[in-house]
Amino acid sequence: METRFNKILLTAAICAMVCVTAAAQAQSDSLDRDFRSSCQSTWTRYNSLKESSSIVRSNDRNHVVHTQYKDVQTGMMSHTFIIKRVNSSTEMAFTTYFNAEDSTGYHVDVTDMRLFEDTCYFCGTIVYTYVDWTGEYVKHGIVGRFVPQQMLNGTGSVQYYEVKKTEHLTRLAISKAPGSEVLISAIGDYYRNGTACIVEMTPSSGASWELWLDTLDTPEGVVFTDIVTIRDSVRLLMQYECANNYPYGYSSYDNRHQLFMLDRFNLKGCKYNWNSHLGIYYMAHYDMMMDGDYFFHYNKAPMRFTHLNDTAKQFGVAFGVEEADWKHGGLRFFPFRHQWKYDSCIYYRMGKQVEIKEVGNLYKTATVALLSKDNIHTNGIVTLPELGTAAHDVTRLSTIYYTLNSFTQKFVGQHIDISGHSSSFGLHLLDQDITNLSLPSCFDKTTQQYTVLPGRQAALIYTVWMVGEDEDTFTWKDLDVFEPEIVKTTICEKCNK
Repeated sequence: METRFNKILLTAAICAMVCVTAAAQAQSDSLDRDFRSSCQSTWTRYNSLKESSSIVRSNDRNHVVHTQYKDVQTGMMSHTFIIKRVNSSTEMAFTTYFNAEDSTGYHVDVTDMRLFEDTCYFCGTIVYTYVDWTGEYVKHGIVGRFVPQQMLNGTGSVQYYEVKKTEHLTRLAISKAPGSEVLISAIGDYYRNGTACIVEMTPSSGASWELWLDTLDTPEGVVFTDIVTIRDSVRLLMQYECANNYPYGYSSYDNRHQLFMLDRFNLKGCKYNWNSHLGIYYMAHYDMMMDGDYFFHYNKAPMRFTHLNDTAKQFGVAFGVEEADWKHGGLRFFPFRHQWKYDSCIYYRMGKQVEIKEVGNLYKTATVALLSKDNIHTNGIVTLPELGTAAHDVTRLSTIYYTLNSFTQKFVGQHIDISGHSSSFGLHLLDQDITNLSLPSCFDKTTQQYTVLPGRQAALIYTVWMVGEDEDTFTWKDLDVFEPEIVKTTICEKCNK
């Protein structure tokens, strides 16, 4: 691997944390930017920053990295956010302990972020070091926000709220209907009873916000696995909780391993849609047939949404599956023009126990990337299937040197940024142009082909939502932050353009 060292010292000022899927969500077409670089592949090390997990997000205005790392000596979890503005080389950062330095009785795990317009939103879980009467550690969901430009100007603050009626919050979507306030929709579970729920938040009056929780009364035993805004709607991806992970052929095989569900709300969210709905209400219900034996998904295994051809409101669903021989696993990807039917889907073999970490597309296109890991690719691997109605190649990007945790499209351009860490847990960003994969890359590249599987019409499943449960008003709490120094090193660069 060629290396080129180019140290740059940046005195950080402040910064932010952000989000969106790799698809630059909810952008105005008039604000499109095209990120261009003279190099098709560049790896950068942040020498002074540590990472055990990270999230990187970008839209047409901001590019932000969130990294968290638990110090084994102090037990403290630090969170650092690095931000860049579009068309600017300035890079700034801030670090916070979520005020745990005042009382080390908890730490925070950030699990998702979204950028909507010029505001960053995030969600996660606050974990306390004490237990409740059941003997379990007390955990609650959190939601936070800040405006990156205000942080850069020195006039902003990072705010969060602890949703004590939830046990955790895993994914979120941001929407705004015409003439309405912004709506935060975050999925998780009710505290202790484990029922899947959507937390919805919107501004009220003054500094106050309104909050309410929505759950499914029918059907029961459903796990919410992802939520995303697709142009004019908010989409929810679900699966059933399975009794076990015994594969097909066992007498106690659970058919729910073959099922997943989709629901759709307009931009005002679940509560508004259900309260305004008249008559019988159905969700889309899919049963993966035993076509090619690629039909078994694990209990509560992550399933992920992505955008496709964004202006056409299309989307995709991806998750890992196991083959019926119990020896192999792989990835299924389902492209949807609407939630009631997919015309075909694809499958390609990976290792066993595949876990999806991120899925994204280049804005306005069907150029898709999937970040996953399995028992062979334990550090993570990026796969890029060329979608079509016949078998096409899948390009695989991997490295034995770094653990890959997240990726995003870079400023609505042709590059993606992949965040991860080295063996010493140093934060790295791995930049790659995914439209010129024939050129030399810092990644190891291989190809394979996928199998095309037939399409399927959704079944209708009767649905009853319990909306507006536990309504509340709240105000945000400010976080203490400090400014770290950042030292960057370019460790690999391929420039053949």
